[in-house]
Amino acid sequence: MGSTSLTAAGRVDRDRLDALTAELLGFKRQGGRVLYEMGLRLKEVRDRELWRSRRYANFEAYLDQAVGCSRSTSYDAIAVAEQFNALIAQRYGGEKLKAILRYVHATPAEELPGDVLAAEIRVRGDEGRFARLTLHQASEEQIREATALLRDSRRGGDRIPRDLRD
Repeated sequence: MGSTSLTAAGRVDRDRLDALTAELLGFKRQGGRVLYEMGLRLKEVRDRELWRSRRYANFEAYLDQAVGCSRSTSYDAIAVAEQFNALIAQRYGGEKLKAILRYVHATPAEELPGDVLAAEIRVRGDEGRFARLTLHQASEEQIREATALLRDSRRGGDRIPRDLRD
């Protein structure tokens, strides 16, 4: 982006942006459990508006031009960093945590306990019968299925038998 006279604070912001961008590019190549670490850095760039120090039009332009990361992946990473800690991120991995967040967003807040990993979901068992598992116990695929079932039931669908609906 263009070079102009910067204040000392502007140079510090620009240098910090450059350091965070380099880390983000490295994370992007690694994939997997680093979603949390990406989220921490993207959150800082967004919240402190560091993207302005390199004259990007907005945060999304920074994501596209500097990091080459999609908007959805970037906001998923930020959500993981905001909602979970490093130990949980390491234990469960980015993909399962993203699935958990999608389930949480599909569920009215009053239905979830304070510890979201203890929340129970409905999943279809091997024989086609429904059972309950905690988010901790459930696989990523089971969480995705439970999210789809929940969304369908909210629209008045019949994928969840009436006797299992609340």
